[in-house]
Amino acid sequence: SKVKDEERRLAHIMKMKERRESLHNLFMKHSGDSEATDSRFLGEFDVTTQKYLANVRYSVQKFVGQYKNNIGSHSLLAGIGKIIKEQIEMDDRICFWSFNSSVISESCFGNLQNQNRESYMVDAVSVLTSFLIYNPDHDLEANDEPDTEEFVTFHVHPMISNSFLKYILAEIPSSLDAKPTGLFHAEKSSSDEIGSHDMIRTNLAGQFDESMYLSILQWTNSFCEIL
Repeated sequence: SKVKDEERRLAHIMKMKERRESLHNLFMKHSGDSEATDSRFLGEFDVTTQKYLANVRYSVQKFVGQYKNNIGSHSLLAGIGKIIKEQIEMDDRICFWSFNSSVISESCFGNLQNQNRESYMVDAVSVLTSFLIYNPDHDLEANDEPDTEEFVTFHVHPMISNSFLKYILAEIPSSLDAKPTGLFHAEKSSSDEIGSHDMIRTNLAGQFDESMYLSILQWTNSFCEIL
């Protein structure tokens, strides 16, 4: 009946709103203090250090290892790969990535153990925010209909160098069964006309990155002191 159809429609809208709120809260929780995009820090890590690079590579490796055999994750993984490639090509401009939140909240993995919707949402948000900054000011509604999903927007932390990005990109499978999800666009650099958000990549060449050899030397000295 029309009454039952309307009840189901309203229930569906309510569930979608709940998932939106849950996903937004996850983004905010994992983003921490990363809103200060001129800072070297993303969460607890300085993004110019080898410790940070090792941590983010491990996060991506873990996510890929857990979900790569499920095609529901492939459009997200392809999107992660594409924003890294796009950012490297854009030099000092910031690349923004906007995609439908249902890619995270609605991905289906059947009845496989430990891969339910909630755990996938948490894991996906964790890997995204390991090197991307959630940008709620850029979030968009798909359209004016109340039962449509939200588009969420991310950009690469401005202090992550191209060298570090290439290491992260190497962890993304080269062969995936889906195209990158979402839209990718460049933010104007600070040298462009008025309208820029004044975000510029001041470390794209890696001039502020910690040397891998220095990191190994520091670790060796610390180990020797313990002995």
